[in-house]
Amino acid sequence: MKSPIRADLKELEALAIKGDVTAQYNLARTYYQYDNNKAAFHWYAKAARQGNADAIFRVAGFLKTPSCRFEGYLKAAQGGSAFTQWFLGNIYKDGGELYNLDIAVNEKESLYWYHKAAEQGYPPAICSLAYHFKLKGELEKSVEYYDRAYYKLSDELYELAEKYLLATGKPAFEKETSSADKSD
Repeated sequence: MKSPIRADLKELEALAIKGDVTAQYNLARTYYQYDNNKAAFHWYAKAARQGNADAIFRVAGFLKTPSCRFEGYLKAAQGGSAFTQWFLGNIYKDGGELYNLDIAVNEKESLYWYHKAAEQGYPPAICSLAYHFKLKGELEKSVEYYDRAYYKLSDELYELAEKYLLATGKPAFEKETSSADKSD
């Protein structure tokens, strides 16, 4: 009996070889999860050459020189990667020392990148903005952003539960019954 994981991997690799950028990125992630960094880098680089902003971010993470790594992060953020935009927001918020980068704390740049990611509906960026405004004492704005994050995450959770139901025929969440309900 063939392993379904191996079969899926072969199918993914076939699509990646044909140039499917999503398959290249997903194959790279799979190899990375199994600690095959050489194969992961190979497929991330192929996806990055096709303009996949998330792959550009991942390739940058493999680079040894901090300035080259930062340039890669910047390119990925400019390419539209919401995760990388949020990540840059964190770098500018905290300063680059934590990330082994020579970047000074810059609140204006931090907020710029958080807003770019939030415009795409990226919940961590929305929460980062909410937290920023909370610290600044702008509670009304903070609550507005926390509400946006809550509704975005609620929608995503609903979509995930719906996909699970369609795939398995079972609800993703069963209603828990209390011991009082069971004693009837």
